[in-house]
Amino acid sequence: MNNKFKVIGLIVTVFLLFAFLFNLAYGDPLLEVIPKNVIGILEIKDAELIEGLSKLDLAGFSPGMKEGSEVENYKMTREEIKEELGFDVLDPLFLKNIFSSGAILSCLGVSVGGAPEVLLALSPSDSSAFTKFVGAIEAKNDLEEEVSNYKGIKIINIILPEDADLEPIKSISYAFLGDTLVIGGNLSPVKKAIEVFQGESDSLLENSEYKDLKAKTEEKVKPSSFFFCLFGQELYYVLDELVEVVEEEELAKTLQDSRDSLEDMGTIGMVGGYQEKQFKAYMIAQIAEKYFDVLKEADMSNVQSLSMFPKNTFFYLGGVLPLTWEEIKENYISEDLQLDLEKNVKQVQEKSGVDIEKTIYSWLAKEFSLGLFDTSAIFPKVGLIAGYSSEEKLIQNLYPVLENFAPMMGGTLVDNQYEGINYKSLPNPMFPLGYGIIGDRFVFSSGIANIIDVQKGDMATLNKLEAIKYMLSFPKVFSLLYIDMNSVSEIVERFMQMAVQEIPEGAEEKTEGAKRKESLDAMLDGLNSLKNVLFWAGIEEDYSYFWLEINYK
Repeated sequence: MNNKFKVIGLIVTVFLLFAFLFNLAYGDPLLEVIPKNVIGILEIKDAELIEGLSKLDLAGFSPGMKEGSEVENYKMTREEIKEELGFDVLDPLFLKNIFSSGAILSCLGVSVGGAPEVLLALSPSDSSAFTKFVGAIEAKNDLEEEVSNYKGIKIINIILPEDADLEPIKSISYAFLGDTLVIGGNLSPVKKAIEVFQGESDSLLENSEYKDLKAKTEEKVKPSSFFFCLFGQELYYVLDELVEVVEEEELAKTLQDSRDSLEDMGTIGMVGGYQEKQFKAYMIAQIAEKYFDVLKEADMSNVQSLSMFPKNTFFYLGGVLPLTWEEIKENYISEDLQLDLEKNVKQVQEKSGVDIEKTIYSWLAKEFSLGLFDTSAIFPKVGLIAGYSSEEKLIQNLYPVLENFAPMMGGTLVDNQYEGINYKSLPNPMFPLGYGIIGDRFVFSSGIANIIDVQKGDMATLNKLEAIKYMLSFPKVFSLLYIDMNSVSEIVERFMQMAVQEIPEGAEEKTEGAKRKESLDAMLDGLNSLKNVLFWAGIEEDYSYFWLEINYK
């Protein structure tokens, strides 16, 4: 990759990393230069106390993480970035200056070439620090700039090298609007910000839908670190206009497909923030009435897999399937999308030799879940539990495929029975598999006997876990994810010990193996700081909602 356009990626990465690591605080002043009608916007909060930024205080990012080799690695990375850019962009004083009043990243539209028109608004406490930063980067990377004037405001336009391969973005522009610094790809977004600043067009503060959505979501997470909003219909209209003017056939088709997929999409709002030993994010999305009518009847409380997986399940992903594949195709997928899906399914079929639609889609219904449990052996046990629309279709369409795959798995299927329940099994000392119908659910698992025990009431069930009961206490949950990070850490540590050789004490030089071990130990420290990860989705009022919680020890 050419060093000259590595610069762009490095700047964006560093700025966004800083923004999210240090709990930025947003406010209304920066919104005064953002146009009223935007496609999407991300508000990030300003840094209040930034300590140890020069060494990237990871301990502050992951509670309980120890400082160690990961800090040394980061210091090296900081030096490399400084060398690449010609400026110490990770200097704590510089970053505190740049983000003193927060940051707002917005998408104002899409250019005819298909590139988003992005505008970044900041309010540095000392504007000269930013101009020094730009000057250093221009000098280091042989970049040129042009100065223009728009409605009495000076715009600096940094010309990107021709070999940067960033078409249709040919430059990065910036301007100071009072105390606010606006940065955009090309001139267009900066000019729109100037028009808002001059009072010639309304700002985002005049957008009532935006303000209502922000107030509604921020009630759920306090204090919040960021707010994100995407206006689906605004994006739809922009793409619809572009389809009419774009001449390149392939690009026009891509834009048209993107537009069609957004036809029923409403506004999405998300807020998130750090609390003591916890990160929380909450998102709501407006959905079309036809989808809402289906999902409002779905309820994870009735999903049988929650009472079929054992309590020692450490990974669970499950959801309600309120419709069969035939119902989805008939009522909810456009003809164009069906053609695309059929094309993709055909490609999978040609490579695998399996007719996906017949083998799986033809019978799958009611619910679907995947779980990992029991960490006592080298490999955890895995289980798949699914509902079916017809037992006959399940047996006729899926079972022959499983029988054909048995030789590839190293054996022959045998008939088996446990607690009066018949099932097929593939004996394997390392990873035995079995499948069959338990109750009225299809089960495919390396621990099918455990699932039978749970279903018979001989083992505690997953739905007895406090974390599961907590997620199900929310309205109309139709999907959820649970990860117990203690078990994940245990498994990772086990395989690390197998994969990494012991380093002799007193070794003077750090070998590649030693460096790898230090890196893995740092990763394990991070995992050990986590308690669990929870995600669930549901229906409330006239919208769908989504929660994410990352809990630390």
